[in-house]
This record gives sequence, structure tokens and C-alpha cells, in this order.
Amino acid sequence: RLLVVLGVAAAAAVPPFPVPLNLTAFARETVVFVGAHPDDIETCAGGTVNALRAVGARVVYVVATNGDKGYSKDRTMTSEQLAVVRAKEQLAAAAVLNLTVPADVVLLDYEDGGLQAVPPLQVIQRLVTEIRRLQPAAVFTWSSAVQPQLYHFGLQHADHRTVGLRLLDAVYPSARDYLAFPELLEAGLEPWRVPTVYLFSFDAEAGVYVNITGPPLQAKTAALLQHFSQYTSAAAVKENLATLAAYVAAQLDVSELTQAEAFVPIPQL
Repeated sequence: RLLVVLGVAAAAAVPPFPVPLNLTAFARETVVFVGAHPDDIETCAGGTVNALRAVGARVVYVVATNGDKGYSKDRTMTSEQLAVVRAKEQLAAAAVLNLTVPADVVLLDYEDGGLQAVPPLQVIQRLVTEIRRLQPAAVFTWSSAVQPQLYHFGLQHADHRTVGLRLLDAVYPSARDYLAFPELLEAGLEPWRVPTVYLFSFDAEAGVYVNITGPPLQAKTAALLQHFSQYTSAAAVKENLATLAAYVAAQLDVSELTQAEAFVPIPQL
């Protein structure tokens, strides 16, 4: 019965319909974004990152893989070379969105496409380490669910689902429990309870959204364009991001909202 009551209480904390994310609540707070690859965070939440920095939040990226497989321009590039290129691109993109670089960009350097093969507890421990070190007010990441509509936008990838699941397992319960990974406590990393996790969302199930019309979308686009290895046409990148933002806004069906990023909040883990 207690579990039922607690479950109802937690569910009641999630908005029954999409509402604007209260950005000012994060002023002077640390907010962590966890992506699977370089360029994930800009693609899914670059406008939100820009808006959070504008209100004075500290934003930190944690990028799980080095993106060493994502290249299709020709066949001269090696995985080792590409990993170096993509790390530099990620730092440049973060700088465009006013992150403190390189201090606030954490690259875990796992192999692209291989996150599922990494022992789960290894990834969880590395994420717990960052959560305890940074003590964030919120963490944003991928959903672990298969979302068929995302294939249309090139956003459905096994690494996305895996990092989302590992992050949730890191937040609850390992980051908050002092007996989990005792070596972290010995190293001075105190347990930390993340108030809310926000999952990247692209449909009407989102509970909160950020209006990225105008400067936030422009900043997001400029940041994503720093990932030079990932595109051949800057015009196509701009068009695709505008299309994605419009698609998300349409799913939310909020009056006068034309371009948005959206998230599913999971409160009080």
C-alpha cells in the first residue's frame, strides 16, 4: 500500500499536459546533460542548454562514447582519427553554447556502437562518480525506450537507449546510497539525490518544453554546425533542425508554440 501511495504521489508531480520548463529555477545551479555521442546534446537540447546558460545555470556535458564510427564522407578516416576529431568538435560546440570548456565537458570515451557490450556496472559507476562530483539540480538524457518515430530523424540508436538506462540506474539508487560503490565515498564523493531527471522527448508524452524560437534555435544550430565531420551541407543541417523543432512543437499542441524542445520529467528519484 505504501508503494501505491508513493507511486500516486510521484505521478501527480508530473504535469498532466505540457508546461514550460521553469528555467529560472536552475539559476546558479548545476545541470548535467548526458549524451551517447558527440552532437547528441546539441541535437536534442541545444536550445535548452543555451537558455539555461542565459539564466546563469552551470551546464556540464557527459558524453558516453567517442563517436568513432559515425563517418560517411569517404573511407580514408580511421576510428582512431575520428575519435580525436569528434572530441575537438564537441568542445567547439559546447563553447558556442557558452559552456566552460574543457572543464565542463566530460568525455567517457567508450567505443561508438559498443555501449551495450560494456559491463553495466562499469558505466553506472562512472556516471555515479560524475553525479556525486557535480551534485546537479537536474540531469537530462535519452529515454531507454524504443521510439519508432525517431528513426525518421536518425535519432534512434542502441547507444541512446543504453546510456539512458545506465543513467537512470546511476541516479536511482546508486548515486544516493552511500553503500553503493564504497570506494567513491572513500574518495570523498558524498551521496547525492538528483531531484529530477528529464528524458529527451519528441512527442505528446512530454511533460515540459522549452520554446526555442529565435536566438535559442540559432545558437543550437551554430553549435551543431561545429560537428563538421557529421554533415556535408550546412543548409541541410539548418533545415533539419528547424523541421525537428517544428515537429516537436506540433506534437505538444500548445497555442502559438512553433519550435520547441521537450522532455519527460521523472521527479524525486
